[in-house]
Amino acid sequence: MKKFFGPLVMIFAFMLLITGCGGSSTSTPAVVDDGGGSAGGDGTGGDTGGGTGGDTGGDTGGGSTNVYSGAAKISGSIDLDSLSSQDSAALGKAAAGKPGAPFSKALLAADATMNAIVKLYVVGADGELEDTGIECTLTQDADGNVDYECDGVKDGVNYVVKYLKVTTDGKALELKANATVEEGATASIQDVSPKTSVVVESLVNAILDATEGVDIDQTVVNNIIDAVKVVIETLVDAGIIQIPSMIVDVQGSTVEEVLAEDVVNEDVSNTAGQVLADDSVDVELSVVKTETQAAQFDLLDAGTDAAKAALIDRVFKEMLGGDDIPGFMLQFFQDIYIEGKTIDVNALIGAITTGLSFRPDLTETPTITVTGGIAAFNASMSELYALLEKKDAGALTPDDPSDDLTDVEKRALSEIPPVMPGLFPIAEKTTWTAVNTGSILNVPQAIAFTIYFVDVYISEAFEALNVDASYAVTENTDGSVEYDKEEPFDFDPMSPGSLLDALGFFEIIQANPDKYAGIDIFDLWLYPGRIWLESTGQDTDALNAGACWMNVADMFSETAVDFSGATVTLTYPTTSGGRTTIELVSQASLWGGPADVWNNCWVLDPWMEANALADSASTDPVEPNPARIISDFTSGTYTVSVTYGGNTVTKDFEKKVITGMTDKYPTLISPLGMPQWPGENPSPEEQAAFDAAWVEYNNAGMTRYAANVDADGNEPGLDANGDPIPATHAKVTIKWKAPEVTLPDGVKMAFSLDVGKGGCDPNNTDPATSCIWEPIWNSWERNKRLYVTSFTLPTPIPKQDPTDPYRYFVNVGVEFIDKSTGETLGSGGWANAEFMVSDPLDTTQPFDIVGLTDSVVVKDASTGDPVDSIVRATLDLKAALVSEFESCDPDLIINPCTRTTTVLQVTDVATDGSYTLSPTIADFLDNAGTWFNIVIFLDENPADNDLNLDENGYFAEPTAWPDWEQGNVWFDTWGGSLRVGQETCTTATDGTRECEYKDTVIIGGETVDGPKFIFEYWPPVTP
Repeated sequence: MKKFFGPLVMIFAFMLLITGCGGSSTSTPAVVDDGGGSAGGDGTGGDTGGGTGGDTGGDTGGGSTNVYSGAAKISGSIDLDSLSSQDSAALGKAAAGKPGAPFSKALLAADATMNAIVKLYVVGADGELEDTGIECTLTQDADGNVDYECDGVKDGVNYVVKYLKVTTDGKALELKANATVEEGATASIQDVSPKTSVVVESLVNAILDATEGVDIDQTVVNNIIDAVKVVIETLVDAGIIQIPSMIVDVQGSTVEEVLAEDVVNEDVSNTAGQVLADDSVDVELSVVKTETQAAQFDLLDAGTDAAKAALIDRVFKEMLGGDDIPGFMLQFFQDIYIEGKTIDVNALIGAITTGLSFRPDLTETPTITVTGGIAAFNASMSELYALLEKKDAGALTPDDPSDDLTDVEKRALSEIPPVMPGLFPIAEKTTWTAVNTGSILNVPQAIAFTIYFVDVYISEAFEALNVDASYAVTENTDGSVEYDKEEPFDFDPMSPGSLLDALGFFEIIQANPDKYAGIDIFDLWLYPGRIWLESTGQDTDALNAGACWMNVADMFSETAVDFSGATVTLTYPTTSGGRTTIELVSQASLWGGPADVWNNCWVLDPWMEANALADSASTDPVEPNPARIISDFTSGTYTVSVTYGGNTVTKDFEKKVITGMTDKYPTLISPLGMPQWPGENPSPEEQAAFDAAWVEYNNAGMTRYAANVDADGNEPGLDANGDPIPATHAKVTIKWKAPEVTLPDGVKMAFSLDVGKGGCDPNNTDPATSCIWEPIWNSWERNKRLYVTSFTLPTPIPKQDPTDPYRYFVNVGVEFIDKSTGETLGSGGWANAEFMVSDPLDTTQPFDIVGLTDSVVVKDASTGDPVDSIVRATLDLKAALVSEFESCDPDLIINPCTRTTTVLQVTDVATDGSYTLSPTIADFLDNAGTWFNIVIFLDENPADNDLNLDENGYFAEPTAWPDWEQGNVWFDTWGGSLRVGQETCTTATDGTRECEYKDTVIIGGETVDGPKFIFEYWPPVTP
């Protein structure tokens, strides 16, 4: 069954025209709606949203019983041996106080329980870890083995075990594991390791993806974990991803202080994004997501008038992605559903076809018939029910794979909109697989059938004719591309004889003038930002705002109402607790056109107003009127008032305001992102920084990915002669950094992703054909939000001809989500980048890693105090590139894991402290699950020119690891490409840290910054 939630919004395109207000009012990039409901003075508005869930945690204080208390026990080991040598060295350094000392388990274990803690958590429906209040014991034995035990635990719950140890240098080790206590069980054994930490992070993001953050019962959360845990563990255990560092930056110095911090391991989050993007995980997750969200549309729960109204509201929110619709429209559909309105299929299809219109440039349209549409619907529903029945059969016999869904069937089930199994339940299978012209549909079913008929049946008919959507493309001066999509057909449900007419809209609305007529204020958007005033030389907060309203009766009156004398005001809360009022101006007047009878949008936009009033003949710079700049505003109740003809209508909107959110963008790391525009009239410093960023961007050049897979995303095989088949496509991983925003309580951050090929051909002078856009992949057409900062595109990207004038583009946007309802409450800016796909990698190509030994400190071997420096040249310092691979055999009880350490390359450190390593790409590829590290060592046996290892595979010669503050480097071979990540951090005097991250895709010949080192040396004690 084909998914039909992509262009679905066009069904109610007229609503978007009403709420569009010039294209700016359909989103509120700087504001989040509290979901607390709106009181409309016209009686037609109202918000039926709001939180419906509850906290799954228990009250662990004040004498209350902890809901997670029970008779079970969770225990296991803290697997410190599976840390990378670099993480081990960082902890060994903290324990021993001797940088460069060989790491051993006993050395770390002596410190592993100090300033450390193990606690139990559960994953809430909003994806947050919720503290159960259960603290576990942490012990170590004489051999350095570290174990934990959690007593008094309730069974039937999926827990997260978190081990946290704070080191002495502003860093902490954080490890997690998912531990399931089965119903009726008394014990669960779960070791905690870096691999289990990646699994937990992936599960948390899987729950966010499946639930959209909506508060749901903990049982559903457990079902999601059960559905995807195994496939995630299988992927991680297969070693195809590199396990990242488990060391995180912290501000506190005690474990209690760090527990109170919002500690985020971005490296683990990035790895989780790669795991979730794997097709095997994505399919399982999409299936459970369909089932989870379908429950929200179950007609069996709509037994009361309030429940029916809420169901209509959910249907529209799913259709329009959370955008507002006119209050009278929502009211109409709720009313007729509550009153029991129905329509037969024949009348509904007639209404649909009446509302169709086609793009003027089409020379051919498909044949669309009543019988064809009904037959397609019945076949799709039969396929849906067959998939659901097979899935249920497989769940009943988990040990028998013969009745499990195939990967193709799972993908088909995952692409079904949740409204379909919700509104057409499988219990009524015989009815909904034998629909005919006389079949009766209630209101939400009529909406769903309309969606199917338009977005599946008609869309597929156009696809059969190879007629696709057209794109109007504009290339901006900064090289980014904007596009507008136009489908080959449109559907207007308000045209005479169309859907609303068939449901009795015009008769009902005219028969109930008191209920439907009047002013409907249906939208308010706020844009908190900043304005630079040249006259004062200051940058100040500034609020942009806009509201749209409509006179409902005017739509059906032959005599238009004169609103020329109308006034619109906005009353807003201030930080002092007061309220202030400012008048809005007609947006149409600023654009030079009249407001039409369908909508009136009024705005507060100091820059637009200043430009509209500016004298075009004047050479003076345009500057906003200070009286129109609102700088003192906050979250709270915003009231819009419309006054005309002696009447005043008001409506309240509850808004959570995030100051400066519109100025916050994700930062694209790979491919390298274009510099962000600083906004109108930037300060001199902002303009200078923007210009410098463009110079740096142009010097760096466009990111190039090498082709590494075939068109199906697989590694190419061999031809008939046994020769390798060249790769034709690239598996591209997108990485970005989240903006730093202080979010209000109850709000979290998510991301949207859009990838396509386009731009303008400078050699083509025909404006109709010179600019193109070819969509490749985007998140919204797949009903997906991203809660990670790394994502591997499931669609392989074709290699380009070098003469191709068009480029590939990546656009990443940030959204702000209500944790309780999952609604999109606002959005920030978009980050843009362009890239190319070139020839397959020549893995013999070298690249350079250039770094520095910043200083050499010699210490007294007995006291550790610094002594007179030794000239660097007198120490035989060398740099080494080292790989480590850990393999485990779960059947072995003693020492199940072995680690293989290989020295790949050694080079001298020059007298000025610099070093250059020149590995080839082949040194890294085909080494899945391997850690790669760079170290500086003192070659105590220069005859072999090597970094010697002891019998345990650890470094036997004095070794220094990268200076955490001065830039670390790590290597990522996910997807068959090689990327080098670099992070440089600085600590301010107040203790806060800022880090700059870069990511370079290696195709050969690049020079990347290697890590910096401080080498501290204890000369051996003379006997």
